[in-house]
Amino acid sequence: QMNDINKEVLQYVHTVSGDGGYFALDGVPQNVTYGMTSYEKGSLIIHTLRNYLGDDVFFEAARYYLDEYSFDDASSEELRDAFAESSGVNLDGFFDNWVFQPGRPGFVLEGMEEAEPGRYDVTIRQKGKGRSFYGNDNRFEIAFYDDAMNREIRQFAFDGEVGTNQYDDLPFEPVAVVIDPEYKMMDAVTDLGHIFKNTGLVNFADEYIKADITNLGADSIYLHMTHYWVAPDPVEPPLPGLTLSDYRYWHVDGVFPENVEGQMHFFYSKAGNLDNNIITDPNDSIVLLYRPHAGVPWEQISFSQLGPWSVGYLITDEIKKGDYTLAVWDEEYVGQEETYMKPSEMLVYPNPSEDRFTFVLSTQEPVTIEVFGLDGKRVFATAPGKNSVVWDAADCPAGTYTATMLKDGVVIVSETLIKSR
Repeated sequence: QMNDINKEVLQYVHTVSGDGGYFALDGVPQNVTYGMTSYEKGSLIIHTLRNYLGDDVFFEAARYYLDEYSFDDASSEELRDAFAESSGVNLDGFFDNWVFQPGRPGFVLEGMEEAEPGRYDVTIRQKGKGRSFYGNDNRFEIAFYDDAMNREIRQFAFDGEVGTNQYDDLPFEPVAVVIDPEYKMMDAVTDLGHIFKNTGLVNFADEYIKADITNLGADSIYLHMTHYWVAPDPVEPPLPGLTLSDYRYWHVDGVFPENVEGQMHFFYSKAGNLDNNIITDPNDSIVLLYRPHAGVPWEQISFSQLGPWSVGYLITDEIKKGDYTLAVWDEEYVGQEETYMKPSEMLVYPNPSEDRFTFVLSTQEPVTIEVFGLDGKRVFATAPGKNSVVWDAADCPAGTYTATMLKDGVVIVSETLIKSR
């Protein structure tokens, strides 16, 4: 129920179908006093506050507040202070972020990595829908999954735009992580998980994506589809003629083997307050961009299109974890997409790096990764059995290195790496 309300508010509150703009709960203009902001958004924020404090603390604080202000009015500040006094929790950060600012925060997964054996670092970025404010005292649950779909819940907390938390107490090696798995926080996100025990098509309606699984590759698999109602990171450097969505993008995660087979259907529409900012001309070319995670540049991927220029689906023939976004090539640049965005077979990040380099491979074929110093000495070699591998260069001196990817003994990709210290 709350997820359905959340999706409607995120899609329509700022339009003529809603309140015509993004407003804070505090000080709502008189002309929208009885609109989406006060009622639907208000209920979402109360739901979030309830879970921020926990049921026992929240309801006790609510009783305290009602006793204090029975037969009287109260300001947002007085509501905050009453709940804080009763609960013993400083709520300045929560109210600043959720009550006193327009729009809403959206918490997006930047990545998870095994920083050292048994320790996993998770990075989450706070983005904004209808705002440029970054709140503090952010606190919510995240879920880790292993390859058998076992789940462990942990707390994540941070201030400001980006936070990284470390976890060294997990009883397994995680293969997926999900923010707010129990939907306790109504941020600028709609998401849903589904366990496939049989092949078939599932429509993730609030996420505007479908998954059609034709071969599970296992007894069962878990797909978690996330629709971020915030702008994706831009292409760097900017490409002439290419415009990314300024409104939304997707994140696909879950527990499934590499040999899973199927299609993903990404919905686009000029109508419905979804993609009207980028889909404006029938002569433009809509495309789908992909990246494994936030540390890797966007690249254009292959897809088929079902529907006319204004509404339909972009369909991929792979089930692959990562971020996806819509983009449009301007009419003058249609036909030049391959020149500008040829997918890389090997991406390395971060580069430069102080100690660790992650290699992300787009090929599924057997390859070898080798790294050489300027003296020609090989310092690292591996034949990765998956599409990513890490070179721990902590014991290597600072300087310039060359990384190569070989197929059948022939170098097909070469890249310069800089170890900064």
